Amino acid sequence: PQGYAALMTETGLLQDEPSMLLMDLGGWTVDLMRHTHASLLINSDVAARVIADRLGHSTTKTTLDTYSHVFAESEARAMQAIDMALFRQAK
Repeated sequence: PQGYAALMTETGLLQDEPSMLLMDLGGWTVDLMRHTHASLLINSDVAARVIADRLGHSTTKTTLDTYSHVFAESEARAMQAIDMALFRQAK
């Protein structure tokens, strides 16, 4: 979202007016941005350890448990890719 830049450039907002920051982000909450960030990384096939580090999780178990529904979608795409590669002929 357009307001995301405010988080990086207007750091004074965090100290002075946290509510102003959320308004400037167009309604995006920190939790929503965090979940979106994690989901984008998972769907880009980034390793769970890297995602855990970026999110500040001490173990990958926390990441895998928290975002298991997103990893499940990624797993389904992986199975489809294997199915296409091994069992379906290109036309």
